[in-house]
Parts: sequence; structure tokens; C-alpha cells
Amino acid sequence: QAPVSPVGSAGAIVVARSRREASMCVGLVVKNTFICVVEDEEVAPQTKRRRAFTECLDAPDKADLLCSSPLLLSPLAVCSGESSPRGVASPSSMLAAMRAGGAGSAAALGELCASVRALSFDEQGCGVVLEALDLLSPADAQALLACLRGAVEEAACSPYASLVLLRAMELLGGEAASFVAAEMRGQAHAAASTAHGSEVLCQLQESAVEQPATKALVEALIDECIGGEGAALCCQKHGHLVALAVMQCGAARHKGVLASALFGDLQRYARHRFASKVLREALLSAPANERATLARELMSVPGAVTALACHCFGVMLVRALLEQPRFAKQVRQSLSRGRARLQKDRYGSELLLELGLDKVAGRRPPCPATATATIWAA
Repeated sequence: QAPVSPVGSAGAIVVARSRREASMCVGLVVKNTFICVVEDEEVAPQTKRRRAFTECLDAPDKADLLCSSPLLLSPLAVCSGESSPRGVASPSSMLAAMRAGGAGSAAALGELCASVRALSFDEQGCGVVLEALDLLSPADAQALLACLRGAVEEAACSPYASLVLLRAMELLGGEAASFVAAEMRGQAHAAASTAHGSEVLCQLQESAVEQPATKALVEALIDECIGGEGAALCCQKHGHLVALAVMQCGAARHKGVLASALFGDLQRYARHRFASKVLREALLSAPANERATLARELMSVPGAVTALACHCFGVMLVRALLEQPRFAKQVRQSLSRGRARLQKDRYGSELLLELGLDKVAGRRPPCPATATATIWAA
């Protein structure tokens, strides 16, 4: 038998191994996979969900319920251009009748007074009431506003009904302001912390300046708002707007109360996002004694002026101090001493530039001859 070459034997081994592996690889198996064959199914139509509605079991039907209570009017029923089944005119027809005048205007006013609460608290119905206030005479507008008696507290905090109160005070002046102030007695502190309630209180402050008859009622509301928590009111997002209105056009007694409330932690309030605005207004509008006391207290801490000038909210107070003739010179001297720190800060450098203190005092620019000699020497 002829000998087998090493190359031939190696090739035979490789062929045998490949055949054995091929015989072992029968097929591929995919595990943990689920394939479902689903036939085409009809998609069920989605029904529109009805809005929530409070129903009364004693009412024979919804029509009787809507006509019996204006507070339960749905927005769709209020704003619809069609008449109700019971013959009650729609808001659009009421406005048309009031525009036309005559006997139909009086009837439309009566129907509008019956549903003014529901309309005022609705997004679209609010516009109907606002237009009606513009069309009616002052006496009729006052009668329409009187229909909100008992709901003014809730209306002041509503995004829509508060607009009705603001428009009424704008058009009717002191009469509407007295009505709103009297209705909000006991609830002014809660209203001051809301976005829309604070707007109503600010409008009342402005009305009290123009109408002395409402001054006592408005001052009673401000007493409720402050109520020993004047500092907390100044730190609120919406409450500080009421405090600003007090500082701008309020009574001197209330200005002093707010200024005294800020003495507790003056340096912290000077850097507060909202309280710093009230403090700045106090430095400009408070009585002279209160302004002097605040200014001395702010500058009593060493380096406080420089530190405030480097703060995004405190720099406003430094500008307010510069407007005080009595303390302007002292503030400029403090800023000059802290120039090195202020030049490295965004707000401090801007303030130095405004005051013309950005240049170092006592240093003169070199003359042209000296500069040329220096260049040749180099």
C-alpha cells in the first residue's frame, strides 16, 4: 500500500469534520417568540363622552332644571345662539335687544340679570356680560352688578368673573368699588394670594384714591391682607402685587406697617425675588422717616452696598438708594471702595459703567512721547 502524504491525510480529516458538523446542524430554532395571526376586525366607533352634569332628581326633566336654576346652566346652553325650549332668549338675542333699545331692552336686561352669575363664570358668557356693561346705562349696569351679590368673593378669584368686576369698577367708579369691597370683607387675605384676586384688590386701591367714599372699606381690606403677616404677603408671587399697590397709592399707615414688617430680616428680603420689589418701592414712596430708617439699616452692615450691587435683585435697591439725596454720596463712596469686586461681576460692572466709576481714579493715560520712548526702549 502506498503511503499517504501528510497533506492528503490532513485534507481528509478536514472533510470528515465538515461532514460531521453538517450532519449535526439540522436546522435553526427560534425560541421565546410568539407569532399570532389575527384576522381583520371591525373597529368599534368611539362614542363621545358626555360632560359631567349635576342632575336633580326632583326636577321632571333637564329643561325645567336649567330654567329653574341659572347656576346650573351648562356652557353649551349659555352660549348657544338658539332659544331655550321654555322661550328664554339666548345671550346673543339679549345683546341684540339691548342694542336696539326700547321696550325689548328692559325685558332683555331682566333676563340677563337672571343668568348673570352663570354667564360671568363662563369663558364665552363673560364676554356677553362685558359687552352688556358697555351698552347699559350706569343705573342699569349697577343693577346688573348687584345680581352678583353673595358671589363676589368667588368671582374675584375666577379668571372670567374677575374681568366683570374690573370692568364694572372701571365704568362705575366708586359705587362699584364700594359694592365689591363690602362683599369681600373677611376674604381679602385669601384673595390676595391668587392671581385674579390680587388684580381686583389692586384696582380697589386705585379706586380708593379717586373715590374717598370707598377709602374706609378698602383700608379695612388691606388690614385683613396684612394682618400681622406683611412680610409673608411681600414674599408671595401674587401677594406682593397688592403690597406694591399699597406702597404706591395706599395709606401712610399701611406703608409704615409693611416697612416695619421688612425690618425683621432686611438683608434677606433685599435679595428676595418679590420682597425686593416692595422694598425698592418703600425706599421711593414710603414716608420720609421710614425711608431713612430702611436706608440706614441696609447700609449698616459692612460691605452690604457692594454685596447688594453684585446681586440680581439687590442692585435695584442700590439704584433706589442713589436716588436719595441724603444717602447718594455715601453709596457712591461704598461702591468706589468695592470697585475691584464690582468690576468682576455682571451687575456690578454695569452699575459702575452707569455711574462713571469704571475707571481707576488717579491713573492718567501715558503721553504720546513717553509711550514712543517706551516702545523704542523695548
